[in-house]
Amino acid sequence: MAEKQIVVFKLGEEEFATEISMVREIVRWQPIRHIPGLPESVEGIVNLRESIVPIIDLKKRFGLSGEKADREHEKIVILKLEDRQIGVLVDDVTEIIRIKDELIEAAPEIISNLINQRYITGVVKHDGRLIIIMDMVQIFSTDEQTELKKVGTE
Repeated sequence: MAEKQIVVFKLGEEEFATEISMVREIVRWQPIRHIPGLPESVEGIVNLRESIVPIIDLKKRFGLSGEKADREHEKIVILKLEDRQIGVLVDDVTEIIRIKDELIEAAPEIISNLINQRYITGVVKHDGRLIIIMDMVQIFSTDEQTELKKVGTE
């Protein structure tokens, strides 16, 4: 039986996850330098061990409303996207779990119609919760990935 290891994170009250293989590291919130002229979901940049990393606010990216988490709980999930790093700002990272592949279900059609399904790889029921699993590479269009490469350095 094959299984996936996923990183579970919160955006507001909702839980999402991505495969751990896409995650380089998880860091505490740190001040983000804002750059004028970037898309609204791009918060800015941070200096992470001498690399300039663009930071995307996933709540803004997905159009999710709700209160911002306390800065002390917010995390930046550093993703490996091809040869670059991109940070995504989340309200909290709650756990890393192993899920058997057969427990991952396709996203219901209503979700597929409301959200661009290209980045939803499935939904899993875990401890009475529903967790939406996403392919973080697919969140960004090819054009957006090109633009983000211009902002950050490796």
